[in-house]
Amino acid sequence: MSEQDYPTNSRYSTLQSNNYQSQLLTTHFGKLLDKNEAFFNHLKGDCICGRCVCGQCKCPKMLLSNDFKKGQESLYQRDFITHGKQKQIPLIDHNVTYKSQLPMDIDTIQRSTYQAHTDAKPAESLKPEQKVFLIPFSSSSAYRLDYAGGGMSSLKINPPHHPTVVDMPMTTHSTYQDNFYKKPIPREEFLTTANKSSFKSPISPELPFIHQSTNSAFYKPYQTGKLNKIDPEQKVRMIPAFDGQFNSTTQKDFDDKNPKKCPSRVFLNSLYKQKLQQIA
Repeated sequence: MSEQDYPTNSRYSTLQSNNYQSQLLTTHFGKLLDKNEAFFNHLKGDCICGRCVCGQCKCPKMLLSNDFKKGQESLYQRDFITHGKQKQIPLIDHNVTYKSQLPMDIDTIQRSTYQAHTDAKPAESLKPEQKVFLIPFSSSSAYRLDYAGGGMSSLKINPPHHPTVVDMPMTTHSTYQDNFYKKPIPREEFLTTANKSSFKSPISPELPFIHQSTNSAFYKPYQTGKLNKIDPEQKVRMIPAFDGQFNSTTQKDFDDKNPKKCPSRVFLNSLYKQKLQQIA
């Protein structure tokens, strides 16, 4: 091989290596797209969250399990495997102490050495002696002597006696009782008085109340029947309606607010049913 052919061979080798790397990348990205189709659809918005109308549906975590591991293993990954946690060597206790199995002695060194002091006499006060008042304190005030401490006298004073007012008997009689209040009347008298009209006229003072008005006597209800203005046999020529003819302002401004089925909610319900069937 000559020196002139060397650059062409090196160029061919670089192109071949680049093609091999691009082929590896395409296979790697293809695996990623196949394994994580739901995740990339979630990034694009073509998922349960993107198609949701009610605003409550979210993609479950089981659909977003992304796997971004490398497609090929390196020499380091192949040779040096991550091992589990090794068992830790127990620590050496350098502070070896004697553990007694005997019962505890209650008398301690502090209790035997430091005894309690005897009660000492209180120190004499060096303050000057206070003056002794020989006059006792009465502990009484003018209010207590005049009002609170007065009490009731031993002599009971009887209230004034007015025989005219106190001894007058109760009549239990009023003007209302004379004029308005009456005893219950018998049943026959009540029926005869109830049949009479309360509004007596000079023409017929004993006219009974017939419970009927002028409206109910003269204006009787009239049953109306159906009337077809157009003869059903007569054919009417109809003009077809054009687009937008019957669209009113109300139909334009106030859209139909009936609840619509969310497609994401329907899909989640189907997933839930499949999961229940697998469990059963």
